[in-house]
Amino acid sequence: MSGEVIKSFASPGISPFGLAVDGKYLWHCDFTTDLIYQIDLSGRVIKSFASPGTSPAGLAFDGKYLWHCDFTTDLIYQIDLNGKVIKSFASPSTTPFGLAFDGKYLWHCDSGVDLIYQIRR
Repeated sequence: MSGEVIKSFASPGISPFGLAVDGKYLWHCDFTTDLIYQIDLSGRVIKSFASPGTSPAGLAFDGKYLWHCDFTTDLIYQIDLNGKVIKSFASPSTTPFGLAFDGKYLWHCDSGVDLIYQIRR
């Protein structure tokens, strides 16, 4: 059946925003706690670390690194799986929210101007 919920569990934070999958774990950012969580598929938090910004709003995984966009700093961060910032750059948008990775490019959406951007990382 299409759209059937297979499983659900409580988010570790109170304002869930971004979600990414690395093949084994879920990665989740929370807008209120300002944390990025590594979660197993049963919902157990493996670890968490502080978001490099102050308002995490999007998350993607590129096979090695997490990419994170922040609503307040208007930056996109490349971070390792322990939270260390590898690099950052200005978001092309003023209201950064979603991120996705297609194997080559980052895709980023802006809720303020209703645009989707393809970004060379």
